[in-house]
Amino acid sequence: MRGPQGGKVAIEVDDLTVCFNDVCVLKNVSFSIKEGETVLITGPSGSGKTTLLRSLIGVIPNLMEAYVDGKVSIYGYSPLSKRDVKSLTTLVTYVPQEPWDSIVTPYVWTELAVLGVKSLNEVHDYLKGMGLGGYERRLTYTLSAGEAQRLNALTAFVRGSKVFLFDEPISHLDMKNKIQVMEAIKIIKSRGGTSIIIDHDLELWLGIVDRCFYIDNGVLSETPCSELLSKYERLKKDLSWALSKSLTRNVSKDTKLCELINIYFKYLGDNYVIKNLSVSVYEGEFLTLIGPSGSGKTTLLKLIAGLLRPTKGRVKCGCKRVLIPENPILFFTEPTVRDEVLKPNESLGYELLRKFNLVGKEDLGIIWLSSGEKRRAAIASAMVRGYKLILIDEPTVGLDLRNKYEVIRAIHEMVSEGGSVVVASHDPMFKEFSMRYIELR
Repeated sequence: MRGPQGGKVAIEVDDLTVCFNDVCVLKNVSFSIKEGETVLITGPSGSGKTTLLRSLIGVIPNLMEAYVDGKVSIYGYSPLSKRDVKSLTTLVTYVPQEPWDSIVTPYVWTELAVLGVKSLNEVHDYLKGMGLGGYERRLTYTLSAGEAQRLNALTAFVRGSKVFLFDEPISHLDMKNKIQVMEAIKIIKSRGGTSIIIDHDLELWLGIVDRCFYIDNGVLSETPCSELLSKYERLKKDLSWALSKSLTRNVSKDTKLCELINIYFKYLGDNYVIKNLSVSVYEGEFLTLIGPSGSGKTTLLKLIAGLLRPTKGRVKCGCKRVLIPENPILFFTEPTVRDEVLKPNESLGYELLRKFNLVGKEDLGIIWLSSGEKRRAAIASAMVRGYKLILIDEPTVGLDLRNKYEVIRAIHEMVSEGGSVVVASHDPMFKEFSMRYIELR
């Protein structure tokens, strides 16, 4: 789909370089986007995509200290200048990669009310259109990541800005809810909005975006979307074949690590999220919980981890276990990758850093890692500490295809050595590459 061929330039970036601690994350990036265009930027995890968006809204360098050189203009305003940032707050809407980062009020309905939606009927209609009907009085902290991501997309739509920056806006969503968010972005496009979308799932966006860019190691280049898709499909085929060889599907049921018996659970003042569910987790297995956003996957992981108690039923677990949450920043206890992964066991830690493509990131602060890098570092941290059972919520969110497969390969290796892993995910690839899966609805 091609957008305006002529017309006004909405975004212009000229020779932009951004460096943190002498490491340059963006290198001489230049491009322009016309008013009304929708473009996709894709590339490996940690290649500079999020840093680019943060530079476009002025978070870098005004809130996050960095060396910045070059020029950025959005409708004549420079987000790199403190003087211009205030003028951009209504002109530009940024939807961050982690959905929790942009929710600012306690209730779902108040997220819309602060944007000027005063009628409860209007709030209901907006929410219903995004698959959130009946959520008006839900506390925002109880939302799943997928529900929060849809709410963020909805508030972006309601704001009615001229420029929209979406950082992986569908990464936490099942296919049905991905389509709802994509439809909202189509409406933004039809109204003349200008959008930059960052995502790894190129195929889904082909009918919406006008142009594609590829970024790797901080270098950005415009590349035909069809060419990027062909490369993606070839890589997917090669990696899928290799990964299928690394999985043993036989689950030994001799040793039961955890048993959940006739579990019911509901949050205070809410309906039951889980009803009459019985699940066993065995030693040496890779079990996946599959299901749409809001189906109870995260809740079930927290029950297995002992972070929640069932409303009814029994949970019996007698092993050392840990939960890596959907928001990985909540997992870490150390400030740097070195302290988090290498301090417990240096030799094993370095082996895990190599597996997860984190070599060279040892002395970076955890906060500076990309979303995908945080997830990989969290899994490495859990593995190096020798937990018998690792519970992982959405481990492949924010990862490019190669790093997705590396995470799953590392899980296979851990399981082959006697460890056990339970993953919650909406990603259908886990059906193919786990030993067993349970579908929640």
